[in-house]
Amino acid sequence: MEDLLGNKSHQITFAAKINMNASGTITNVAGVTGKTVDNKQYEASTDVRNLENATINASDKEITVGDPFDYKKGVTAKDGDLAHTDITAKLTYDQNVNTSKAGIYTVTYKVTGKNGVEVKKAIKVTVKEKEVPVTNATITASDRTIELNESFDYMAGIKAVDGDKEKTDITNKVTHEGTVDTSKAGKYTVTYKVKGKNNNEVSISIKVTVVAKNAVITANDRSIQLGQSFDPLKEVQAKDTDGYQTDLTSKIKVKSNNVNTNKAGKYTVIYAVTGSNGNTVEKTIQVTVLPKDAEIIATDKTIHQGDAFDPKQGVSAIDGDGNNTDLTAKITIEKNTVDVSKAGQYEVTYGVIGSSKNKVVKTVKITVIANQGDLTITKKVENAAGEDLNQQTVIAGDEIIYKIKVKNPIANSAVQQVALTDTVPAGAEVQTDAVTVKGTKATPVWKGNKVTLTAGTVTDKDEIEVIIPVKVKADYSGELTNIANVTGEAVADKNASTSIGSREANKASIIAINKKNRDRQYF
Repeated sequence: MEDLLGNKSHQITFAAKINMNASGTITNVAGVTGKTVDNKQYEASTDVRNLENATINASDKEITVGDPFDYKKGVTAKDGDLAHTDITAKLTYDQNVNTSKAGIYTVTYKVTGKNGVEVKKAIKVTVKEKEVPVTNATITASDRTIELNESFDYMAGIKAVDGDKEKTDITNKVTHEGTVDTSKAGKYTVTYKVKGKNNNEVSISIKVTVVAKNAVITANDRSIQLGQSFDPLKEVQAKDTDGYQTDLTSKIKVKSNNVNTNKAGKYTVIYAVTGSNGNTVEKTIQVTVLPKDAEIIATDKTIHQGDAFDPKQGVSAIDGDGNNTDLTAKITIEKNTVDVSKAGQYEVTYGVIGSSKNKVVKTVKITVIANQGDLTITKKVENAAGEDLNQQTVIAGDEIIYKIKVKNPIANSAVQQVALTDTVPAGAEVQTDAVTVKGTKATPVWKGNKVTLTAGTVTDKDEIEVIIPVKVKADYSGELTNIANVTGEAVADKNASTSIGSREANKASIIAINKKNRDRQYF
């Protein structure tokens, strides 16, 4: 060290420790004493600064699926010292980017500087799908076959997809050219067109074939009775479907027919016909041969009153199955009104069910006739007081009553068409309005001096009383003899009747006298 005059001096060194966390200017003061100079102080200053945090330089990145990814590329790190030392080599980071899958990933970088502080920086790494080039759109369509007169939807089964990566459906943009006439058989061409995002138009053509439908045979299942004739072509028709409904009935063929009309059962008939389209169609029907209804064999009968009656005697039944199977044991009595104790007409109804499953009924008449009867007749002559006048004397102008009774003495018998005839004496005058039969006013039929009255049927339980009032004519004198007869028809057998002949009542005689003649005479 030299003084101001150039004299040499010794070098003096000062040492000091600097606090790394301190900042600012540090001044060191030193004093020097020499021989030729006065004591003096000397100063030395040093600028001290704190160390800053390290810094990381990194930015978001974008790559395509499948591209390699270099985590270090474009990433650097500087320390926070005065020299900004490069510490890129000390960087660490998360390796979580999946380059095979599109998405957004986060990568965090870390580094520690001289000041011991760790710093971080996160960036976004976007992995994008590969760009797919837009190709031509595609149309899906295929040839079609429809039947004559069938409706045709041009867009049915048509689909169009764009060539973009989304494969966008652009079916609604499809147009078509060409016409299909469904009323005429034939082949037609339809062309479909569409433009995609690349503005290229694509097209596809299909063939539409219109074919005639198969012919149609109209035939229904049938049922016939056993023994009935069967025409397999009756009520069977066929029509073509060529658009004109051409009648093909005359071309129908019976391919199979096993119907046996003499045997109940189910049979099949197969029909066939060929239409204009060349196809032969068949139709099968079922023919059921039904058994006839059963038959009840029973006839009307006539029996005598009091006879025993078996409603099933002489009655039989046969089935309509073609074999005349005996069904007599299955006959039921549906109704039986026969009363053998009383003459009259009755009914018996029979029923039976055969293989036809139908119930058959038959009603016959049973006539119960009375046995052959007979008639008896008695006669009385009375006055108005009921006193017997037979062989008595009456005065002209007196009123007398003839009472005639008719009976049938045979048990369980009857006499039909009973008629009573009374011969009226010349001196008597019948009081016609007062004549009665069975207590009922009757209308006499006159023939000369004979009066006839009908009494119908007289059974063994009947008593027919006929009353004939008469008046003795004025000024008449003489005998009054009244003769009464009765006739009727009795049943001789079950099929005929015969007259029982005339039965005459006992004679009733009286003597009539007038004021001039009071002589009595007896006959």
